[in-house]
Amino acid sequence: MIQNKSRGTLLFCFLLLAGLLAADILTTVWFWSLGMPELNPAIAPIAGDPLAQVQYKVPFVAALVVGVLALSRGCERLRPGSGWGPWAVVLLMFAVPPIWNLVHIAAHHWI
Repeated sequence: MIQNKSRGTLLFCFLLLAGLLAADILTTVWFWSLGMPELNPAIAPIAGDPLAQVQYKVPFVAALVVGVLALSRGCERLRPGSGWGPWAVVLLMFAVPPIWNLVHIAAHHWI
């Protein structure tokens, strides 16, 4: 059984992941609307369509969440309090694309 503190951490991590994914999609659309090229060849054909990006990414994100939940639970069993570790890696990984997009959007506007 997951403790209340672990549930709160899990919910926080999941909401943060959802926010980062939304930020990635929104900044990708914004980036693309400014005429800048999408560097991910799988997303490039749908870079301007947020709904298509959501539909494309949902299966991957669902598999990722299941995997991270399993890893997190395993970490928590081995060392109580360490279940956030796998989430930290995933959240850091998903923070990079919106930051990258925002930096290039800012450079586009100010240079």
